[in-house]
Amino acid sequence: MIDTKPDDYAKMLSTVEGSRSLMAGYGFETVDCPLLEPTELFVRKSGGEITSRLYSFFDAAGNRVSLRPEFTSSIIRQYIDSEDQRCDDKVLKRQYAGPVFRLGGDKDKSQVRQFTQQGAEMIGAGGIGPDSEMLKLSLEMISMAGLKNIRVKLGNTGIVRLFLSRYEINEATALYVISNLKKLNSGAETPQSLLDSALNIGLVNENKTPTPLEDLSNEVLSVIQTLMPQSISENTGRRTKEQIVSRLLRKISGGISSDEFISAISGVMKFTSIVDGEISRDRDLGTEDELGSAMEYFNSLVEGIGEVAGLNIDYYLELGNGRGLTYYTGLVFDFEAEIPDGWQPLGGGGRYDELVKALGAKCDRPAIGFALNMDAVIKAKECCS
Repeated sequence: MIDTKPDDYAKMLSTVEGSRSLMAGYGFETVDCPLLEPTELFVRKSGGEITSRLYSFFDAAGNRVSLRPEFTSSIIRQYIDSEDQRCDDKVLKRQYAGPVFRLGGDKDKSQVRQFTQQGAEMIGAGGIGPDSEMLKLSLEMISMAGLKNIRVKLGNTGIVRLFLSRYEINEATALYVISNLKKLNSGAETPQSLLDSALNIGLVNENKTPTPLEDLSNEVLSVIQTLMPQSISENTGRRTKEQIVSRLLRKISGGISSDEFISAISGVMKFTSIVDGEISRDRDLGTEDELGSAMEYFNSLVEGIGEVAGLNIDYYLELGNGRGLTYYTGLVFDFEAEIPDGWQPLGGGGRYDELVKALGAKCDRPAIGFALNMDAVIKAKECCS
């Protein structure tokens, strides 16, 4: 954990309060959430990506709890538990700020990290309008903090999922491909290595024969529950966990061949490689419908944001950017600030239209949110001063 000295605390307080006032002007009401939540809440939202970074333990009563690694899960739980939950067109806007805790990254998993996260969630609003509004709001927060040169990486898992629907692969396999797409495009993963992994966990079945539930290993069941948390939890009701898994396995049991899997990977890698790059209406993307739709969406998104006073913004398309998180259903974005020795990550967000119901809401609710690492924001400002 960290100590904060008087000068640093004053900087943080001033920056957070300025952002809070800005978001209030957009209609976002301030809420707070518990520092500790049941571990299951965070695992159900993010699956394996966040599990390895949770600061978790058993309390004196034997409950598995975790220090919050982010706010979105708690905001949704709060929404579900309150009278705000409804199935009409009401839009709920919430903002928050406070410390979050995550174990160190890939380089040092022993280091416990604490930082101040500030952001907002909009529940009940779908479409490109709210997408642009949330992006503009987050960029205005960055500008208010005093930063100048920003790079915005834009992706959209919905467009990728639509493209993958042309191949003979099921939803679980498509999500598996999407969660590894960034690694594929960067070369950290190869199509063959991903195929080997898919064969090992049973997502690719060369014989296309059903696999009885009792014959599956715990590892395979765990992967399915991680890849499709929304499907596992949206039908809890009177069904047991085993019944829900069985229903999902019926979709998977037909299997796909290695050739079909490789074909899907090759196709989506080619598709994203054509789209990825700087946004420009003059780019020739060929005649594929998904390509034209992708560029039309992103151009309209940026036009909806317009100019942000005090910021020089470079928009870059990275269509497969989903941060390895399968709950994203549409827009995904990340922010980086230019500093003397490179680019400093600041945070990001995205659209998660299936997550609210997956965590227990009565009905589907479109939702989008973002969060900034305010320690990183202040550090980037000091580097460039």
